[in-house]
Amino acid sequence: MASESHVERLLTEGIAAVKAGRSQDALELLSEVVALEPENEKAWLWMSAVLPDQGRIECLKRVVEINPRNELAWKGLELLLADAAPAHEPVPAVSVPEASPESRSPGLEERTAVEADGGARGIGRSCALYTGITALAGITLSVCVVALMLGGTMLIPASPQVGPAAMMPHLPTETTTTVPESAVPPTVTPTATKTPVPTNTLVVPDARIPGFPIINEGAYDEIETRVSELRALQPLRETQRQTFTRYRLEEYLMDVYRRDAYLEEMEIAERMYRVLGLIDEGYELAENQVEIQREYLAGLYDTETEDIYLILDRYTSDLWLEVTFAHEFTHALQDQHFDLDSLQGRARTTDSLLALQALIEGDATLVMIEYAFQHLFQMQFERIDLLKAIQEVEQGEYEEAPGVIRETAWFPYDQGLVFVAALVEQGGWDRLNEAFRHPPQSTEQIMHPDKYLAGEVGRIPEVGDLPGAVGAGWLELRRDTFGELFIRVYLERELSSEEALMAAEGWAGDRVVFLTSEDRGRYLLIVRTSWDTTDEAQEFFSAYATFMQRSGAGRSLVQDTERKQWRTELQVTYLGRQGQEVLLALASDEEALDLALTEFSTF
Repeated sequence: MASESHVERLLTEGIAAVKAGRSQDALELLSEVVALEPENEKAWLWMSAVLPDQGRIECLKRVVEINPRNELAWKGLELLLADAAPAHEPVPAVSVPEASPESRSPGLEERTAVEADGGARGIGRSCALYTGITALAGITLSVCVVALMLGGTMLIPASPQVGPAAMMPHLPTETTTTVPESAVPPTVTPTATKTPVPTNTLVVPDARIPGFPIINEGAYDEIETRVSELRALQPLRETQRQTFTRYRLEEYLMDVYRRDAYLEEMEIAERMYRVLGLIDEGYELAENQVEIQREYLAGLYDTETEDIYLILDRYTSDLWLEVTFAHEFTHALQDQHFDLDSLQGRARTTDSLLALQALIEGDATLVMIEYAFQHLFQMQFERIDLLKAIQEVEQGEYEEAPGVIRETAWFPYDQGLVFVAALVEQGGWDRLNEAFRHPPQSTEQIMHPDKYLAGEVGRIPEVGDLPGAVGAGWLELRRDTFGELFIRVYLERELSSEEALMAAEGWAGDRVVFLTSEDRGRYLLIVRTSWDTTDEAQEFFSAYATFMQRSGAGRSLVQDTERKQWRTELQVTYLGRQGQEVLLALASDEEALDLALTEFSTF
């Protein structure tokens, strides 16, 4: 029998290949997994994402043979078989086997009674989603795919000193990503003051913008009631509903971007990205971010005004509007019960801020999925409408954005969904509520929920007084933590998704310091990383050496088992390993690098 570690590695690489869009590689890897472990439910689910409909049906049938309680697979089969049936024939019924009273998850009506008895522990279908939640893209018609397009929060930080590479604003966080499995950069959140946003409220059909969908006020009230019951959180106060067009949204975004030090933070982010080679010299981060959000943002919740904003000319039907509102109203409930502003204010690094966003968006996305399963699959709508909408999302500015922006923009929805589903599977909504009281601290905990559940936290290595070490004229612009996600995304600049995933997986902590000097535009970027084991540190060290080799890194100055140094016309790079730590330093010149390394004598 194949070793568990070998099968797990194949499975991990296969999933990474699916995420990277390399269907053939994914199929080969996942086929090897099921050949070694025919009962591997997760492998069959992921394989369904890279096969045509008939193969997808066979994979999902295999899943329900292994686990008859996997309702995601049952729903996928029902939808696929409905599409395959000739128009004049009745659609074959696909039903989940009857559950015993002990194992049956409570439905929406039952959940209300459970709550009355002292707290809802069940989640209905969503609990059964965990083992298959990451294979959502494999279920073509699933309204879960709407998560690519909808919802978001606007988080206003308590302090402008939030994360470094804060490259993407957390203001209205767009949910219209282009790659279903892709993962958003570390983000900078603007420090904001209240800015009145004059908009119209959704009222009656004759007040609608011609050609745009509308839902009447009574329907919105019903959606709020359903979401409150589903999430087992009762509204504490009324939430106002506002509307935007994309033109008005652009004005709103620019107002936010002009507040306080936000543009300054974006400028620092740009400089760091360029040092890391993640964006081109001419790429304007703030300008492009406004354009991307204007084109793809479908809705947002503003924690300051406590209003929900819906961008009406993003919708092709009332269906999209209803699902978006369910997502956004979940954010309103989160804010009323857990104070999102306060949570965000305590997230002091890029990594912890992104982890918090994953908790927030994962929760809203899971509720949205459950809402769709319970209330929208009964509606009549065409598969072509969904596919057309998704195809529209995959075009335009966002598709052309740098990879790091695409990757990190999807992370809170993709991995956040998996993380939240793991918590709910363990202890229902009560366990998820507890996570809001004690939020995850790193993207590592989001990507590996078992580490969060075990209380495992990272080890943040120390970086001393670098401005003092390098001398007068240097300014420290950022001190932060990148985290496992960002390191993986950075490595993907030159390495394959599988290589980057494996190299970053042993992350235990890091500290990043970025300094610049007015003298000839000099800079220093120091990244001191800590790893779970010496072997994991060596794996990252070797992977980064390969990264540099593939980048055409210029002349090699030092090459030994624990120290390497490269020089190009524009940059000097140093890599050193000591035990479970690896030091990475990027500098504009050798003099600056040598001064910085005096603080790291063990490397």
